[in-house]
Amino acid sequence: MESKRSSLPRGSNLRPSSTERRILLPKLAINPSVPTFSSTPRLVKSPIPKRFYSPLPITHREEILLDNIKDDPLKQLPLPCVDLPNRLLRKDELIIQWNLIPTLGAYPESRSWAFLLDFGPRIYLYGGQKSSALNELYYFTYPEYIWERVLPQNLQDSPRVRSGQTSISYKAFIVVYGGYETYDEILKVRNCSKLVYFYDTLANTWNSYKPDGKSPEGRRNHSAVLVGESMLIYGGLDSKGNLISGIEVLDLSSLLWDTPQITGDSPSDRQKCTLTAVFPESLKTETQFNIYQVVNDSDKNGKKLYGVYMFGGISKSGEAMNDLYVLASRNACKKASCVTLHWSVVETKGRVPTARYDHCSAYTKKFLIVFGGRNDKIDGAITAEIGMLRMATLVWEIISLYEQVPSHRFGIASVCLDDKVLIYGGMNFKGFVAGDLYELNVHERKGIKRLSILRNIK
Repeated sequence: MESKRSSLPRGSNLRPSSTERRILLPKLAINPSVPTFSSTPRLVKSPIPKRFYSPLPITHREEILLDNIKDDPLKQLPLPCVDLPNRLLRKDELIIQWNLIPTLGAYPESRSWAFLLDFGPRIYLYGGQKSSALNELYYFTYPEYIWERVLPQNLQDSPRVRSGQTSISYKAFIVVYGGYETYDEILKVRNCSKLVYFYDTLANTWNSYKPDGKSPEGRRNHSAVLVGESMLIYGGLDSKGNLISGIEVLDLSSLLWDTPQITGDSPSDRQKCTLTAVFPESLKTETQFNIYQVVNDSDKNGKKLYGVYMFGGISKSGEAMNDLYVLASRNACKKASCVTLHWSVVETKGRVPTARYDHCSAYTKKFLIVFGGRNDKIDGAITAEIGMLRMATLVWEIISLYEQVPSHRFGIASVCLDDKVLIYGGMNFKGFVAGDLYELNVHERKGIKRLSILRNIK
């Protein structure tokens, strides 16, 4: 079954190829009528009619330290002006707004661990898990939001139904890697795939490849991100359930695996974390570069770095994490031929978001955003707070909205569209959440005069 397209990577010796276990959810007795209390900001859900569009802005303002203010102004100001977790008053208005998007057409049934992929004006939905793993394809047009089911011409060549895979968008292709297909009852292992699948959105066909170079160990529950023509994968579990360390890089233009030279403080091994690319807007739609060609722009203190940001995940001991690292390219010897990748711990200010895994993340409007996820040691075991890291100052903004918002969930599909983040699906301890689309808008209003606050600053 050799199928090569001229539009696919040049190169040579392309060799065509020939479910994560469902998570056992703890049986928690959760009575929604009984209020719970925690130091973590809680979300209060207001019921919304399904597929009803009802935007309601919630405002926060940035950034005057309460420690520098005499005569506590909290008694003088309305609550939306105050970020209590960070002890901040806000003078510049940050508007966070959830919209429930009305959709039409053959919309998919609800699911978790699916992928939303941007091929504007089409947004594709791939895979996911319901009662079993799925390998279906849907798309909706943006901004009309009309769902269509996709039936590839060579459905027999599509990835086998699997769990724990990753999927990214590259040029006109959906790229799928990893995951496990079957469980070997005799050897007690989950057979993880090493193949890379390309779905051509223009030709409506699937093709599978075994790239050149030293193939990394097959894995599931790993993370992946696209940087130009480089697909980076990190972490996950091998076929025996052991955590895998290190970064692997696949050059999608030549289908060549590379294990890069890594320096710095590497994060601990983990699974189910997120990788988010943070680069200049000018590179957002470019693909004619790779991870080694983007040397980072930073200030004299080493902050404000471009790179790949890793947040959260679950450790070997089963602990949810909330540490933040950045993977950045560095020209170690001042020659283009010896660029290395360097891990750094990101030193932030403000209250760090609740530890979590199975969450989603995005970069938009100069903010790194994390939403949703699971932490079995907090009240309710699912967090709905939104963590927003302002990249210019590396200050966390912890947002908890109390109006019409998505229900608590983990295993969320998300995609970033300019200044918007779309989320779909996921699950909670009652089952799979409704298959609705939500839109998170982030807006800033600068130059707001609040003299009553400023007079209190000494």
